[in-house]
Amino acid sequence: MKNKGTRYYSTKNVEEILGVSRTTANQIMHMFEKRGQLFRYGNTMRVEIKVFEEWVKQRTAQPA
Repeated sequence: MKNKGTRYYSTKNVEEILGVSRTTANQIMHMFEKRGQLFRYGNTMRVEIKVFEEWVKQRTAQPA
């Protein structure tokens, strides 16, 4: 069972944080869904903040 204190980003949050279109934010959320890292309630999609931030960190890391 998930920790009740776990916080999530919505598709709108992802859109605003990354400065991307709604379509791109939805594609990113579906990528998390394929990985099993997405919480879905009806049409609402949420990704854990720490999972999202780790993904962003990996994508923006400079090669050594």
